[in-house]
Amino acid sequence: DFDRALGHLCAAELIGLHEKYLVLVQEVTKATRGVLNAVTGDRVVVSWNAATAVGNHSEQACNAALTLRDTVARNKDFLGRKLRSSVATGEAHVGNIGSKTRLGFAVLGPVAALAEAQCSLNAHLKTEVLVCKTTWNDVQQMFIGQLVAVVEITAGPARSGGLPPRGGPLL
Repeated sequence: DFDRALGHLCAAELIGLHEKYLVLVQEVTKATRGVLNAVTGDRVVVSWNAATAVGNHSEQACNAALTLRDTVARNKDFLGRKLRSSVATGEAHVGNIGSKTRLGFAVLGPVAALAEAQCSLNAHLKTEVLVCKTTWNDVQQMFIGQLVAVVEITAGPARSGGLPPRGGPLL
């Protein structure tokens, strides 16, 4: 999305703008006591209440999403680009996960699959900040929002891109 929206820029300009975006993400993440887990292009994964306890992690995640959205929209360097954020809260396995030769900080579990599905739904609905029901229940007294859809998201092996159960169909 970042490359497509800003495809008219030369490589050096695009890299410079991407660096500004990542600095902004890091600043907002730090200010809201989050942890930047992963960066793939302009897509970032941030978690709260993972490395250190954050009692109001749902509120902090929503504050970060709104701050990033508003800052990107106001910053003339981002050329009016809109930012989409999805916030999903719940239990997860977090930490340095991997093998003996490759470790990385990761978030695993149903909430990670939910967040991934919400990203696609967010783009489909053309919303800017999309939160799951659990998050909304935590923060509805602090933020103004509206119901945009009721969607049941199932995160089975085929939907998450994993292998099907032994003997199951290949999709």
